[in-house]
Amino acid sequence: MSRRPTNHVITVVHNHLQVVPPCEALERLRSSEVAVHYDDQHGCRLEKQLRSLYLMTSLPTEPMQEFQTGLLNAVLAILGEQRIPYELESEYRQPGGADSPATLTAPDSGGHDELIRWMHPALAGFGGQIEVGDRRDIGALLLRIINAYPLVRLVVLAERTPELRDLAATLQESGVDALIFDHRNRNQDIPERRGVPVPVLATLGGIPVDFEHARLVIFLRATDAISKRAEVARSSAIRARMFGVVERGKRLTQSEQDQVISVFGHDLFRYRADGRRFAGIDVVHHAVHGCAAVADQLGPVALKRQTLWRNPVRNRLINRLARAIVDGNVGGLRLPDLAVYRGQREQARVAVLVENVEHALQLARRLHGWQILVAQATTDVGLQAWERALLTERRSLQAANRIVTFAAAEHLRLDEVDVVLRADGLPGLPPLDTAVISNCNSKRILLVDLEDRRCHRLLHQWSRSRRAAYQEADWFAPGMNPARGRLARFLAVRERRRR
Repeated sequence: MSRRPTNHVITVVHNHLQVVPPCEALERLRSSEVAVHYDDQHGCRLEKQLRSLYLMTSLPTEPMQEFQTGLLNAVLAILGEQRIPYELESEYRQPGGADSPATLTAPDSGGHDELIRWMHPALAGFGGQIEVGDRRDIGALLLRIINAYPLVRLVVLAERTPELRDLAATLQESGVDALIFDHRNRNQDIPERRGVPVPVLATLGGIPVDFEHARLVIFLRATDAISKRAEVARSSAIRARMFGVVERGKRLTQSEQDQVISVFGHDLFRYRADGRRFAGIDVVHHAVHGCAAVADQLGPVALKRQTLWRNPVRNRLINRLARAIVDGNVGGLRLPDLAVYRGQREQARVAVLVENVEHALQLARRLHGWQILVAQATTDVGLQAWERALLTERRSLQAANRIVTFAAAEHLRLDEVDVVLRADGLPGLPPLDTAVISNCNSKRILLVDLEDRRCHRLLHQWSRSRRAAYQEADWFAPGMNPARGRLARFLAVRERRRR
């Protein structure tokens, strides 16, 4: 009986995966008792879209393609989109073995318990990225992990010895002794004290002899994991879950981003040492159509005054939308269920974000009873009499709903807001402090972005800039899992390059 082509076969080992097209898979399965599923349509063809994931300068000449394990979901997404059948052969550990959660120290019950559960060494899955505010947060992060999993072999990797010494000193201040491995003592095993593994801080050239027994491996910089020197560490950590630390606000090149994702995948935890965590931001866009004719020679201030701050059509829409959200009368507005954001409260708490006091006062004239939140240094110089009176009256008002200027936005506590109506019209992200207190771990904020159309080309460009900024910040549509959103963005970028 003649053999026909089989499915693609995806074999996952701990630090890489192989994608084998049907022709090669057929040879591998020729003497196997594994059931063979055929695919006449695709036959022996290598799916060309997978080549867009290959991050090296040259493609392999063999039909089989190898990728870092972090790209598994990207590979599966491409095959699924093309309706190409595949078989997944995974060597990942599954929970319930000798290192199951029942035999390990239970995670602490503080504000970071979600992080500890996510990093559990007995869970299936490779690892992920951990975002920190600055390098000082790493000591607190490691202390939390060590205290949660004292019986787990932990190895922290870095390029240089001095930063490991600084980290060891930080741990020592909290009563944790860590041992530094570099090229001088790399031929040693991971030590134990009274049967408890000692945390190891190692350079990439000084990993312990028994490194394969490590269960948690953390790269102090995720970009260290993509270097040539890290290849030995990545290939030797056959039993460990591997995590990479990235600094919040530090820009990586597109190539660095791609390679970090290929090693650690699209899972990301945003860590704060102060116990607060970031609120989830869901974004919906509400179109704004129409404005008076605008002369092209207008300067930026005059343009914004005419099209944004003192645009009567736009401001009436903002007022109606704000009141509708507070009252819950959002039928026909294409907004998600507000109960998700307001919780048990009868009305949603709304903040309208504007650029300056001038725009805030224009809106406050019709939003009766709304507080105006401005910077402490704001004065009434240059305001008309009615504007000074309105600012004085509303500035001290304690109200659930408020109009917030950019200068005061960083002082807006998102614990006290359910919906942010963004009316400033400017490009980029709003200047919000998105951290919330630790007992609000599930807090989500709805951001309604006013998307200016058919008014002026510059406003349209700013709207597109905001869309891109939201995607970059992992602010997605309601219901979108952030890891899925990052995966979609990653594939979209690579698809544009392929074209």
